[in-house]
Amino acid sequence: MELELLDPQQDRAAVAAVWRALAEVSPHSYFLSWGFVETWLDSLPRGTDLRLAVLRERGAATAAAAFLGRSRVVRQKLFRSEAWLLNQTGSRALDQLYIEDNGLLLDPRANLTLTDLAERLPGNWEELYLSGIDPRSATGAMLDGVRPPYQVLIANRIPAPYVDLAATRNKDYLALVSANTRAQIRRCYKLYGERGPVRREVAEDAASALEIYGELVELHQGWWRRRGGRGAFASPYFDAFHRSLIARRFAAGEIQLLRVRAGAETIGCLYSFVWKGTVSFYQSGFRWEDDNRLKPGFLCHTEAVRHNAERGHAVYDFMASFDEYKLRMATHRRELVWARLQKPRLKFAVERMMRSGALRAMEHYRRWKSGRKRPARARAAEMAC
Repeated sequence: MELELLDPQQDRAAVAAVWRALAEVSPHSYFLSWGFVETWLDSLPRGTDLRLAVLRERGAATAAAAFLGRSRVVRQKLFRSEAWLLNQTGSRALDQLYIEDNGLLLDPRANLTLTDLAERLPGNWEELYLSGIDPRSATGAMLDGVRPPYQVLIANRIPAPYVDLAATRNKDYLALVSANTRAQIRRCYKLYGERGPVRREVAEDAASALEIYGELVELHQGWWRRRGGRGAFASPYFDAFHRSLIARRFAAGEIQLLRVRAGAETIGCLYSFVWKGTVSFYQSGFRWEDDNRLKPGFLCHTEAVRHNAERGHAVYDFMASFDEYKLRMATHRRELVWARLQKPRLKFAVERMMRSGALRAMEHYRRWKSGRKRPARARAAEMAC
């Protein structure tokens, strides 16, 4: 197995040929589609240190490919490491696109492990960051097969709730969620309906998609300003990338912009990716409401679920999120992990020990807090045992 590094700025034709050929045989998410990747590469500032790592078997057969960025990482102001990052640049400002369902593009016939990749990575590196990996994917399965001296640390696990749209075609969507969630959604329809008929609008061309996107940005930024935050679209790079992606890829059927109104009033806008039957919700902009009975997220996502079920899609994916309302609206849940493949280093062993201790302390605190919330009679009975 041999590793070749291609410069996307100098060798674009070769990069495109490798990526598109592997994408034909390797299952992958929208984040790894050539439409998304090409737009990403074109958006990067000149001089960005990014390479396409191509693993080839003897005989020149391409086994796998992934983009690699470099970064000097500092964690907790204490632990420093030289790192490669999978399909990221290593620049915090540029990587706020937040790739999920990440991975290598793999030829299914190739016999390849992450250890094979690690052993061939050049430079004085110490870690390989693998962000947003689905453990059920081919790359996720490789995490369990890493051989010494390398180790894998699962730094984070985040639920990724989703709606099985096939189930909603057999049964009303609201019948698939809890009674409490169902009641809150119906109340939203009733209260918003007092302002005028609730209706959805879905962009039909790139121009209308960009118009809805513009309103989404205004709503999103206004909502975050009220909370004292910046909002995702405060970054000119982030905004410019998505405007370019919408303009380039809408006609290919990969982009969905949906707006929900009550009368003449916009309740919210949703921006999603559409790829091989999966609709991946990416960003939103919601009207600020002082009445906490009004939950625009409930209303807008319900309309999106119904629209995409009608269109014959298979999954409405909320992607990685701890948001309670998304978990409540989902019919199923999977998981994404943020992992690091590490070389043997004393500092990593120390960090693992500190991390383990912190996690145990958090678990003890959670149990203690849960116990305090129990009725006094129950706590007294436990103490008497």
